[in-house]
Amino acid sequence: LVNLRLGVLMSVAAVAGALVGVAIGKLSGGRVVAFAFMAMLGFAIWTMFQGRRDRPLPPGASGPRARRWGLGGAYQDPATGERVAYGVRRVVPGFLLFALAGLSSGLLGVGGGLFQVPIMDRVLRLPFKANSATSNFVMGISGAAGATAYLVLGDVHPLLAGPALVGVLLGAKAGSRVMPRLRTGVLRWIFLALLVAMMVQMGAAALRG
Repeated sequence: LVNLRLGVLMSVAAVAGALVGVAIGKLSGGRVVAFAFMAMLGFAIWTMFQGRRDRPLPPGASGPRARRWGLGGAYQDPATGERVAYGVRRVVPGFLLFALAGLSSGLLGVGGGLFQVPIMDRVLRLPFKANSATSNFVMGISGAAGATAYLVLGDVHPLLAGPALVGVLLGAKAGSRVMPRLRTGVLRWIFLALLVAMMVQMGAAALRG
């Protein structure tokens, strides 16, 4: 499901943004970061609610750079058994927006997938399953860059991060097995529900100070 070539390209932007985000995060107050996160979540929710029917962009409709760099892809959908081939558009705007998504990852200490998924959906026009899988790939790379930077700066508490990591790995493994078998519409609503839940949780944390 991962569009490897597109994922590697977008990882360059995301990693650069993540490192800048780490630097900004060290200079910003916690409440400022919380409200910035809420604003970005609100934008992601609004973007996803605009929605579109998950019709893949035909490979022949790819933008000129996507065609030149071979960024289109195809996958076998386990839920329907169909082979889905798709094109990619607006590579340059997507690259710049992925830098902002990476910045949010480094600044807020969260996976940039919260913002990468709407970018791939609305800008690059990936089908949602290829979108989810590829954003996970990019998030792993940019998240590792940000985590390493925070570790070097002494901001990572291993005794807290270790148990959390076990839960994350178990959840990620379960999610990667379930996701390909779900219908696209169900995946969209699950993603929206997670965005709303995180926005409410972050708002409560910001108000508590």
